[in-house]
Amino acid sequence: MNSVLLTGAGFTYSLTGTYLAKDIKNHLITKLKVKDDAQEVLKELNMSSYEVVYQMACIDKSIKGGANLAVAMHEVYGEMEGQIVNNYWAEYQKNQNDIKHPQNKFKRFLSKCIAKNQEFYFFTTNQDRFIESSVFGIDRYPNHNYLGLIDNDIDKMKTPDIKLKKVSEIINKGNKIKSIIPYKISENFHKTPRSLNYVKLHGSYLWYDYNDTNVMVIGSEKTNAIKKWGLLKYYFDVFGNEISRPNTSLITIGYSFGDVHINEIIASAIDKHGLSLIIFNPILKDELNNKIGKNSVSKGLKAHYQDFKEVLVNDKILEMFN
Repeated sequence: MNSVLLTGAGFTYSLTGTYLAKDIKNHLITKLKVKDDAQEVLKELNMSSYEVVYQMACIDKSIKGGANLAVAMHEVYGEMEGQIVNNYWAEYQKNQNDIKHPQNKFKRFLSKCIAKNQEFYFFTTNQDRFIESSVFGIDRYPNHNYLGLIDNDIDKMKTPDIKLKKVSEIINKGNKIKSIIPYKISENFHKTPRSLNYVKLHGSYLWYDYNDTNVMVIGSEKTNAIKKWGLLKYYFDVFGNEISRPNTSLITIGYSFGDVHINEIIASAIDKHGLSLIIFNPILKDELNNKIGKNSVSKGLKAHYQDFKEVLVNDKILEMFN
């Protein structure tokens, strides 16, 4: 059985206690209250999710205040990283030799995933950089803009020699994506034994394209936003291909099934290719049925755990490898 991993915002929250969507919204409101020309955005934020308002103000530009909202969003993500560094990392440095620490437990789990799969894929909808700083053991947060495909050494992250702006420039000129993904994907992507491919499906905080636009898909109409960048479109093609392989299980951690475009790919893989689903999230069964379809849930769901951190700390997560 092949395994594919997908994490969402709940993954970062479960380990670090940092922001979820409701927290991001509250912080945005606090920041925008002091802006005289952000009243229209504030009014909408009090009635809708921040993603819907971001779509209206920053993408559709149907309401005023998009520039202020974009700046506030950047500040909130920066504060999230600061919180993780000052709290989570400060605590971990004191206990990094403790094999029972959740951080070390997760790296052990990830090592098991890599050992089990010839080619292991770690997808995430997270746009913060906690995974980069924690899983791969790099020096907190990298200064370079990499594209999210990591080699098989989980204690290091090799810097891609192609920056995001360069990639965007080439993508905009034609269909050359496969030849420009980091680590010379056309040569090594499917040949490196026991490799780990880390893919950020929705872009990332501090990724910028050739027009200095932040490559971070936030709006409510994510499908259209993804089409704007050929790289992200390619990432979703990879995601669909990997979870559609025979004898594959998708392990989701902290993903709340709130993205229709992802749910459709998952449901299709279950219905057409027999994908198995293992969930770590407190989502209710009825809600899951509504989001990916009752028949798909009935056919594909193999295990459902409510509390990822508890399962991780108690080593129950390793039972799937027995």
